[in-house]
Amino acid sequence: MSWFDWILTVMENLISDISIQKLVLVATIFLLATLAAFMARRSGIFNLALDGTILVSACFAFLFSQLTTHWMGDKPGAVSVLAGVLAGVFAGVVFTALVGWLIIYAGGNDIIVGLVANYAARHFSLVITGLAASIVSTAAISKLPVVRLAFLDGIPVIGPILGQSSILSWLTAFVPVGIYMLVNRTRLGLCLRAAEENPTALVNAGVQVSALKMKGLLISGLLASFAGIGCVLGSGMIYSSESAAPQSYGYLALVVVFAAGGRLGKSCGFALLLSILTALPAMLSTVEKMPLPLVRSLVYLAALILMLLHVFRHRHRFKMGMRKQVTQAEQKLKDEKRLKEEQKQAEKQKKLREKQEQAKAEKAEKAAKAEKAEKAAKPRSKTKKLTKTAPTPKVEGQPVADELEKKPVRKPRKPRVPKKPAQSEQASQDVSASEDATNE
Repeated sequence: MSWFDWILTVMENLISDISIQKLVLVATIFLLATLAAFMARRSGIFNLALDGTILVSACFAFLFSQLTTHWMGDKPGAVSVLAGVLAGVFAGVVFTALVGWLIIYAGGNDIIVGLVANYAARHFSLVITGLAASIVSTAAISKLPVVRLAFLDGIPVIGPILGQSSILSWLTAFVPVGIYMLVNRTRLGLCLRAAEENPTALVNAGVQVSALKMKGLLISGLLASFAGIGCVLGSGMIYSSESAAPQSYGYLALVVVFAAGGRLGKSCGFALLLSILTALPAMLSTVEKMPLPLVRSLVYLAALILMLLHVFRHRHRFKMGMRKQVTQAEQKLKDEKRLKEEQKQAEKQKKLREKQEQAKAEKAEKAAKAEKAEKAAKPRSKTKKLTKTAPTPKVEGQPVADELEKKPVRKPRKPRVPKKPAQSEQASQDVSASEDATNE
């Protein structure tokens, strides 16, 4: 086989319907695991036990679906699928609650508790499935119902994605929208953000941080449980010790979330990118001379590159933040220096205005004193100024009577006669008689 034929074979396998369905399934599981890691980060907990939650939920979903099929004595159907889903969700949430109690209330370390829980879940799930395989037959397994859209069957790529996807894939497409609304539009989501960024503020507000973290962790466990259910019931994989058990989804999801800086949109984008690399081994397993170990290592290499990019970007942001702080400090010093200079100039101008006002006041005071002295030196005159009235002009042909009517003439006052002392009547008669005698 030539290189050209080999490349054509690889391309045909990548765009085949079976490969695309595998890619959709892996993307569904990976996206659910990423959203679970995102909610755990929002709760302020490094939930390293996500991989264990996926394993436990997958184990119990497989076990109870098979037991239900065996008890009913019928082929796998909707009842067995429902029993598997409920058992997987219950087991995953209980496992997450146990891990949360060890971390939050018992005070255990996040990393140590997560690693121990993952190892315990792996061995426990293999033991349980081994016992189940000896009891019930594993020839057929229940599978989630597929939503088929017949009008999309003719389209090469879109048909397998939209027309032959399971109901879990359709529901997973709307889960990021629900998580976004929960985190940004509800009180629980805002409190979870505060639990990640500033738990002291929640304590001061009277909120129980431990219960809040447990709620966020249970939501994370619920999403991881659906991811585990998709690993088994979504693919129809027989879960046993010889088969490839679902693994590394939780670790990769944590890497994706922390590489994206805890942002929902970037986390979903990185999850879709890594899901393509995760599905490559299953999509290219039938190609001859394909180095599958190298293909399997691509997803881990990509995760490492994402983490390095995150670290470099974080360092760049730190440096830019430090530069910004330095420039702000320098600008602050310059502003303070400029303000001091302006204050000095303002004080100088104020002192100059005060001196000018003081000089004006002294000058006005001296002028007032000089005016007082001049007034005191001059003799006081008691003469009154007579107001002269201008004579009214005479109009020809106007009678004098009109003028007299207009200006009445004052009569001259009679001179006052001094009063004589009162005399008796006899004295007055004697005086008059003596005057008559002299006259004669």
